Amino acid sequence: GYLWIAEEYRTSIWKLDPKTAKAVQIFTPLTGNPPGIPINEVFAKRRPNRGFESLAISPDGMVYAVPQSPLWNPDRSVMEESRIMRILRVDPVTHETTTFLFEMEEAFGDIRQRDWKIADMVAVNNHQFLIIEHATHGNDQSLQINLIDISEASPLHGEWDGERTYEQFIKAEALKEAGIKVASKRHLIDLTKTSYPSEQVKPEGLAIINSKTLALINDNDYSVDADPETWKLYDTEVQTCLYLIHLEEAIK
Repeated sequence: GYLWIAEEYRTSIWKLDPKTAKAVQIFTPLTGNPPGIPINEVFAKRRPNRGFESLAISPDGMVYAVPQSPLWNPDRSVMEESRIMRILRVDPVTHETTTFLFEMEEAFGDIRQRDWKIADMVAVNNHQFLIIEHATHGNDQSLQINLIDISEASPLHGEWDGERTYEQFIKAEALKEAGIKVASKRHLIDLTKTSYPSEQVKPEGLAIINSKTLALINDNDYSVDADPETWKLYDTEVQTCLYLIHLEEAIK
């Protein structure tokens, strides 16, 4: 009966009373403004404005969130190469947290590694999630809905004890060699091969209607952008639209 929202600026998760819209609990890596229930402080190292964009509630009541980009861990030096993403699981009753890892899509053509973003996620069951990964840069664009599975991924309750952070492993193969399993991932839908319009570069809301129907909504950033030379604002004329995606094969 509560509302849960993810915050991309402070990398926090909010539990709200739906009648008053007041915060009941705030899970955050930072203290103050307002204080909250602590989660792993490493999530404070999010790339600015790329904190938790996605949030999902699994059938067993666990809360999951993924940052938009790999954390700047230990610093922003990993931004150009790292594909290692963290999945945070929060038990809203015990406040216990667990982290899983998965590998983000890779750079190609005009798309640089830092252009990739995680937009939203939704739970299929207690261990599988649909997740949006997208990037647009230059003449190339990729808008993917993937299925990730944490059932065989290594649950991590702390940081890597070696000389590297998880992000510094760069790729899943290097983690595997260190004995760390990442979540498996299967490509499900390429939105660029559907009727989804390419000018809507931010597909950032996802929900499951039933086993063969998904709902997708884009963020149009208030239909406002700025000229990079003059910083004069202009109307992009990009609309916010809700789409229904009909699958050929049912999601179990």
